[in-house]
Amino acid sequence: MKTILLIPITLLFFGIFSITCGAQAPNSGDAKTFSTVKIQTYCLSASDNLCPGGFGFTIDDQGNFIAGPDPKGKTVTGAIRAEELKLLTDLITQQMASREISSCRGAAPNFTIHIFVYSADGRERRLFFSRKPEGDPGSSIDECHNGTWQTASLVRNHVRKLLIKYYPIPFPQDE
Repeated sequence: MKTILLIPITLLFFGIFSITCGAQAPNSGDAKTFSTVKIQTYCLSASDNLCPGGFGFTIDDQGNFIAGPDPKGKTVTGAIRAEELKLLTDLITQQMASREISSCRGAAPNFTIHIFVYSADGRERRLFFSRKPEGDPGSSIDECHNGTWQTASLVRNHVRKLLIKYYPIPFPQDE
């Protein structure tokens, strides 16, 4: 009889614990994938003024973006289309769900991109980044990612398309 009472009490305890701690079932539709996505690029042969994402590009979970600020504090704001946000969210969700650890591959050194995802509580997750290979005195660059290469390259390619479409080139300068 003690065992019978223990099971309901244990279930009741864990049920209350999960409710009070805000636990959610995995993959529940209420959980946000990200609060903001921050993109920073570097172009070897162009100034930040002419490099898509050179002053930074941030997209929030509603699709609003901020390009910049430039050194004088200038920003450009707008919004990406709903279907572009959905694709970005879906790709980031896939990449973040991957258990694969970070790995790197060689890339062309003329353009580098860094993609960071921030949760609502400010935690940062680096999804895609570029770096100089250790011990390489030359100009080669590695593209590195967390998650699978296939998904990481899809995120990178989608972000590049968004930069080309929405990031102002040249970046507006005050007269």
